[in-house]
Amino acid sequence: MGCWVLSLTNSSTKALTSAWGRPILDLMPQTRISESGHRLLRRLSGDLGMSSEELLDRALDLLERRRALDAINAGYEELRADPEAWDGERTERRLWQT
Repeated sequence: MGCWVLSLTNSSTKALTSAWGRPILDLMPQTRISESGHRLLRRLSGDLGMSSEELLDRALDLLERRRALDAINAGYEELRADPEAWDGERTERRLWQT
């Protein structure tokens, strides 16, 4: 199974240059991605009109938000499982609303 190496840039990326001003080595973070993942990344970035970097940034942000919401939902499920604690929560909400 082959893999691709993605070079991700940001505003602080610098390049080493030769005496002729040509880049020798770009100092960029890199990560490995499977061939199927690379095909999907290329297809989605094309479909959405985004660069691969933009798409990865957006996908990671959405994943982070999703995980936060999942943790909040799990906390509420745990709270609802305890009738006394849930009644206390509902009482507190009513107090805040008045």
